[in-house]
Amino acid sequence: HREAAFELALHYKVDKDFEKAYQLYRKGAMLGSKSCINALRRAYAHQPKHQTFGLNEDIDRAICLERLIPKLRENPDLTFPDLDTRCPANVKQPWGRD
Repeated sequence: HREAAFELALHYKVDKDFEKAYQLYRKGAMLGSKSCINALRRAYAHQPKHQTFGLNEDIDRAICLERLIPKLRENPDLTFPDLDTRCPANVKQPWGRD
């Protein structure tokens, strides 16, 4: 469930388990959670005052994620199981994930 993924990600973020938080935000984003997509977008953009989860800055991916938000406004039931294909990594990331 997309909101469950978001709530769990918040929990792990508070506990400073950033790898687990990132994985849950990513899962929630694939399930269509606007909150998860926004958290990832801000992390990749390295926006001030937002958690980066140790991710390297990836502005192109942040922009791609931002473009998904209007699609969710049009269709709240939309999911993105192809998130990594739709918004591919442009910068090598930690934890062996791109």
